[in-house]
Amino acid sequence: MSTSNTLLIGSGRIARHLKHWLPQKTFYCWDRSQPVQSLSPIIKSVSHIWLAISDQAIVPFYEQHLANKTAAQVVHFSGALFDSRIAGAHPLMSFPEELFPPEIYNKIFFAVDDSTRTLEQLLPGFTNPHFHISADKKSLYHALCVAAGNFPQLLWSLCLQPLKDIQVPDQAFEIYLKQITDNFIAHKEKALTGPLVRNDFATIEKNIQALQNHEETSKIADVYKTFVGVYSNEN
Repeated sequence: MSTSNTLLIGSGRIARHLKHWLPQKTFYCWDRSQPVQSLSPIIKSVSHIWLAISDQAIVPFYEQHLANKTAAQVVHFSGALFDSRIAGAHPLMSFPEELFPPEIYNKIFFAVDDSTRTLEQLLPGFTNPHFHISADKKSLYHALCVAAGNFPQLLWSLCLQPLKDIQVPDQAFEIYLKQITDNFIAHKEKALTGPLVRNDFATIEKNIQALQNHEETSKIADVYKTFVGVYSNEN
């Protein structure tokens, strides 16, 4: 019988990472493949319940299975959801299918939406850095994370096949992207280069025309024009 004081709900990607994150910690684990009747004795015996399930399932699961049925501290991992009954501890990281080495996990920051508790109180065993995010700023926080973490990748994905078509090696593109990322980390808003910074409108127009001339890059042309507009308005 496990001596764990933590029940981990879920079997998806974040649940897998959490179990790997603290290999020395023993969890009770439950997911939808198990009978719901097995939950009742566990939730009464643990001190913490971690909801590593989809955003839309968190509140319904809490209300159906946990509200007024347990004295445990209940925590979810959503970056978007705020519910005063359930503390949120969002790991600010993109989690792939493959697991990370320990040194990566140790650096991950958590955004905690309960200002009365520390990360250690919500997630015993975690010593990660954390910061508090207020309820009224959480939606904005998540929107910014989604934009920063996904929109560049969408653009890179649009560029990938057209670059292959003109015989640009994958490795060449990967080295370029890595350096762009390193430049931004090192220099932030001063990292931008190219015709926008130089106010080279002739080159910008040629870029847009070249993208519009090919069906597979026409979407990139629209993005390019939008970015030019945003940059011009800010400068």
